[in-house]
Parts: sequence; structure tokens; C-alpha cells
Amino acid sequence: MFEAAELGRSVSKEDYKAREPILRAELLAAQTALREANAFPVIIVFGGVDGAGKEIGRASCRERA
Repeated sequence: MFEAAELGRSVSKEDYKAREPILRAELLAAQTALREANAFPVIIVFGGVDGAGKEIGRASCRERA
């Protein structure tokens, strides 16, 4: 899985702002579907610098737990 990671890529702030709401909605939909399927445990790890918005993702996961 990690062999396919594309390291060293970056996204412009404008592109990030355009994509971020869509990606958050897709991630939330995937988390909800996996939780409702109850087939196997899943852990999603968010990486990045402190203050980069990871707390919002964690709060969304906790709210649904």
C-alpha cells in the first residue's frame, strides 16, 4: 500500500480550498459506510503538521462513534 504513496507532491492553496470540502465529504461518507457495514475495524491515520486541520477530522470520527 505505501509503495504507491506519491511523496513530494504539493497542491496550491487555491486548489486545496476548492478540493477540501469535497474530499471531507467523501471521507465522511466512506467512514460512515464502513461503520455501518461493521465488517471489520478500520483506523484512518491523518498525517501532517500541527494546526493543519487534522482535529476536525478526528472530531468528525468521534461524533459518529
